[in-house]
Amino acid sequence: MYLETPLHTLQALKLRETGNYSAAVAEFIKGDADNLSSELSQTYFLLGDNQFHTGDFDQAIISYSFILKPELQPNTYTGQTKGRLRQVYAAKGKALEEAKQYTLAVDSYKQATLFSDEGKTEKDPSDAFFDEAQARVWLAQADEFKEAKNFKDALATYQKVAGFPSKTESVITARARIESTLFEWGFDLETNEKNYTEALSLYDQAITDGYNSQAVEKARNQARGVVFKLGDAAIVSGQFEEAIAYYEKSVSQYGGQEEGLKPYFSKTYLAWGQKLLAGGNFEAALARLEPSMKELGTSTTLPYYRNAIIKAYKGIGTQLFNSQKYSEIVTRFDSAFKTYGSYDTENYLSNLLTDALNSLGADYEIEENYEQAALNYATVLQYAPSDSTVASNARISLANIFAKQARLLEGNESKQALVVSFYEDAVQQAEKSGNVELYTDLKGRLEAAQSVKNLQGTITLNLAKGETLENNFEYPAAITSYETALTAANSLNKEPVKVDLRNRLANLYIKVGQNFESVGSYEDALDNYDRAADFADANNNSALLETIDSYLANVQLLEFDKIDQDEANANNDILQNQDELNSLLIDSGLLGCSFIPLVGWGCDLTLLGKSLSEGDWVGVGLSAIGFVPLVGDLLGDGGKAAKVGERILSLQQKLIRLEKVLNDVRKVGSINKTHYLERAARISRSSKTIKAAEKPGAKYASLIDPPGVAAGKEFTAEQKRLIILENMKRNSGVVRSDLSGKVLVPSTQNIKGVVPSGDEWQIDHIIPRAKGGPNSYANAQVLSREENLAKSDN
Repeated sequence: MYLETPLHTLQALKLRETGNYSAAVAEFIKGDADNLSSELSQTYFLLGDNQFHTGDFDQAIISYSFILKPELQPNTYTGQTKGRLRQVYAAKGKALEEAKQYTLAVDSYKQATLFSDEGKTEKDPSDAFFDEAQARVWLAQADEFKEAKNFKDALATYQKVAGFPSKTESVITARARIESTLFEWGFDLETNEKNYTEALSLYDQAITDGYNSQAVEKARNQARGVVFKLGDAAIVSGQFEEAIAYYEKSVSQYGGQEEGLKPYFSKTYLAWGQKLLAGGNFEAALARLEPSMKELGTSTTLPYYRNAIIKAYKGIGTQLFNSQKYSEIVTRFDSAFKTYGSYDTENYLSNLLTDALNSLGADYEIEENYEQAALNYATVLQYAPSDSTVASNARISLANIFAKQARLLEGNESKQALVVSFYEDAVQQAEKSGNVELYTDLKGRLEAAQSVKNLQGTITLNLAKGETLENNFEYPAAITSYETALTAANSLNKEPVKVDLRNRLANLYIKVGQNFESVGSYEDALDNYDRAADFADANNNSALLETIDSYLANVQLLEFDKIDQDEANANNDILQNQDELNSLLIDSGLLGCSFIPLVGWGCDLTLLGKSLSEGDWVGVGLSAIGFVPLVGDLLGDGGKAAKVGERILSLQQKLIRLEKVLNDVRKVGSINKTHYLERAARISRSSKTIKAAEKPGAKYASLIDPPGVAAGKEFTAEQKRLIILENMKRNSGVVRSDLSGKVLVPSTQNIKGVVPSGDEWQIDHIIPRAKGGPNSYANAQVLSREENLAKSDN
């Protein structure tokens, strides 16, 4: 090892001479020479210088720092090394400053000041340099904060720079920028965030600081505007005293002109009064508004004051009106009307006065003190424009007073002239009011008063005439006379006479309806029963209404019989032609044949007859083209075959037409039945519903079963007809479901081309036929098709 040490030292010296300082350091450490501290210190110093000059500041600092370690002490490079560290930290700080890494730059400058200036040269920076460097760095960072609108950090940084003990250029700049930052921060809060309170606080700080006179003046001007905004906001929030304080502050603290406050004070008091109005404190609002209007009112604000004051009076008047203090309104509001009435565009004051006068008039009217009532109504016209609704209503009230007086005297023949006079006065007032309806009514009353005797004579004359015509069976003429008498009785409102005439008319219309019914004119019969029901209904004559219902049910049954007969006739025509066709087919040998085209051998007589009767020629394998040759083959005679074929085709076409007729008859019949049921239901007004006095499930047990009733048998057509008839009797002429009570319609399920309705009626076995239910009336019920299907599904 002792031999290796010189070798390492020699190698290290050579490496150092060539500038390979890092390798030289390593060799010196290996050699562990006695002069290691001096040689190694020199090598680290040279290595640090090399790194410093190449800009590797961190490595240079590391290299220089090794020289100051205890194990290398003492050495001749200690003083120079401290100077180098001071220089390298300064250079590093400058680089970081240029890179805008301000915190690191300040830290580097601070590190530089930790080393004494032992061995310092003229090139080494002074302590003052480092102070200015730090201030400059913080100033630059504060400017960046400010540029980014990070005013809080900017202000804190400027204040940090301003606190440096040396009054360098950066410190002076920072001191000036504190006020401008305060101003800009406040302006940002004011304009962008509308945070006027915080903005004002910042403006106040800038003004108090007072260093930057330009910023101070800007802050003062801006603060003056802010206090007005705060005052306006205080008004909006209802803090009126606070608003006034803010406005006053603009003069006392920020140099505003006192004369300029007048509009703001006026605005505040107006808003104050309006809030009191909104809260229903009308007297307080009036007390606040009238004095401020006199002191602060201008041409601009006076209209607003007057409008608010009028509303205050309106509120006070409404309260008085609701308390029925009408006389106090008339006394107090007369002067208000004279002062503000010309500005009262909504007529609040005049309406209150006229409403109070109308109420006083109404009170006198209730007391039947018509003279005082008329006096108050007449006074209304002093406050209301002549063409206004209020004036019109006052005239209407006068007209009604006269009409009341007239009505008090009506019926007293000796006072009939006075009645007419009062009605004449009433008509005159109604005409001036423009109320056409009232004018027409009163004019009619006047005319009625003049014609009472004539109307009574009309009743007597036409009643006698109608009785004569009725006894002579001249029913239409008798109806005309009775209706004329009824019109006169209605005019006089003589109720007993009206009831008698309506009963006469109802019975006459029933007689006329029966006449139409007897000749089969069922629509005309229904028309007359309808009129009869009108009169019976007007008299609440339930017995007569039930009689009319029975006639309605009878008309329906007759019409249904007629419809059913039309269907039966059409069906008979089809059966007759079908018989003729079947006979012709048998004679021609086509029935019982064994070579029908497309069908094959052993054709069925019933199937062929049914298909032909339905016109289903394809179904039996026949066609219009091949029919005649086929007959010819059977008969052996072409001419005879042609005639037979033509006859068969003719009958077939006739059957098609007859079936179409039958379908049309069924469709029309169904529609007509529905029409008669619906119309009868509309006509029927009987308040008494006929109900079967029997247990549920045996609604038709009262009907007598026909012979042949047995388990599992279907109801006969006659049974079904009698069940439907019984159902109609119980339901005022309409058919209703025994299950749900809803109105049902006639069956259409056998009509070709018609989709059956879910509401058509069907006769159902309560105990199903499949379970042994008989076709007895006790086992019958009427259901809708939909209900019957649902029962089957269950």
